[in-house]
Amino acid sequence: MKEINFGENLRRIRNMKEVSQNYVASKIGMNQSTYSKMENSPLIPNAEIVKASAAALQTTVDELLSDDLRLLDIAEKHKAKVDIYSIIAILFAIGAGIICANPTWTVLTAFCEKVGITGIFGRTISVIGGFVPLILFVKAARKITKRYAAIIGS
Repeated sequence: MKEINFGENLRRIRNMKEVSQNYVASKIGMNQSTYSKMENSPLIPNAEIVKASAAALQTTVDELLSDDLRLLDIAEKHKAKVDIYSIIAILFAIGAGIICANPTWTVLTAFCEKVGITGIFGRTISVIGGFVPLILFVKAARKITKRYAAIIGS
């Protein structure tokens, strides 16, 4: 049986969740320097601190006390998959936004000309208006990928 390294597991899970030491320390009721010592110590703290740490990191006590760090590596690879899906979704959203931006830009240009708004001001309105669908699609893609990440627990 391998030796359990609670501090190393704690650090890896915290880094995987992308939260600071100060954030976790405040959630479990200690200062950042004490928490840092806990991450660097080979000792396992008392059960209450282990439970509070698991809750703060939205993980299980089993993962914190795991002697098999391959499980954490699998979780990190799973997170990388979510990042790839996020990139794909955002690229798709940019494409969809560009497809919608061109007709929007054309309509706004025609509208500005019709009501007599010409020159740089008219072009500015058309260009800004053309970017609105692009921005909306990218925001939607980011929301969807965040929800996906929450559902699969990464």
